[in-house]
Amino acid sequence: MELLLLSIHLLIHKIRFKIPAASSPKTSPNMSKTSSPAARDAFFAELMRQIPEEHRETFEADPDFKDAPPGIEETGPAALFAVPQVDRYMCVTQRTLSAIVVGMVDSIPRWKKGQVVNWAARKGGYPSPAHAKYATYKLAQAADEWNSHNVGVTFKWVSRINDAAFVLEYGGNKADVLAEAFFPNSDPLNSVFVYKTAFTQESLPILKNIFLHELGHVIGLRHEFALEEEESWAAVRFGTPNAISVMSYTFPPTIQTSDIEDTKNFYDFAGDQIGGINIVDWEADN
Repeated sequence: MELLLLSIHLLIHKIRFKIPAASSPKTSPNMSKTSSPAARDAFFAELMRQIPEEHRETFEADPDFKDAPPGIEETGPAALFAVPQVDRYMCVTQRTLSAIVVGMVDSIPRWKKGQVVNWAARKGGYPSPAHAKYATYKLAQAADEWNSHNVGVTFKWVSRINDAAFVLEYGGNKADVLAEAFFPNSDPLNSVFVYKTAFTQESLPILKNIFLHELGHVIGLRHEFALEEEESWAAVRFGTPNAISVMSYTFPPTIQTSDIEDTKNFYDFAGDQIGGINIVDWEADN
């Protein structure tokens, strides 16, 4: 199954290279970018042609949690009974702010303020259907928590992959990596990956917290320690340092008051640059 998933993921990446997309953003101040509807339509037409429907099946959006699996509200050891067990929190998102840290290479990406970023969740590819459903509802919980803070971006669960800016997928085994996300951009479809290690005894009870961290990246936030440990990617600080920010590797990651305040200020900031790096506002390609 993991080999099949890998081939699907590689095919999606090939499609991204084959279908014309918006050009990379130039670093002109406060620009707003989105891909063209034609590029998005072409991408999904090719996706539907090349990947069988059963591998594209997604969960019906359930924002009211009417069909939530048993144990979804558990945050302690009882959560381990929600899904079968599989054999240090680590996130590898730095590619494709308590004092929030922002910036990537030669620009600072964020969504245009007020954007709704749609997401869908694939059913297939997980160790079991229970894993898929549990992960989906934990991501929904994390999205709802970010939404409750009104930081400038809203996440919305949608049923169809064609309506989504990103899709939750199982990425198989990636050593000690738990999850992987992306930063704001105009790609026709992005992915948030959850990996095998996220379903272990240590990680499963804090899966929502893991997704809180990953959605921070989707909003545009870097790791709290990016300035010291990720020097190959340009980053700047915006706000006051906080070692237990949701964007740190503190277990379990939780949204701090400083995360909320600094992220709101980040999205309210009307200047062209932060720390000499130009801001690029992206429109979610839903």
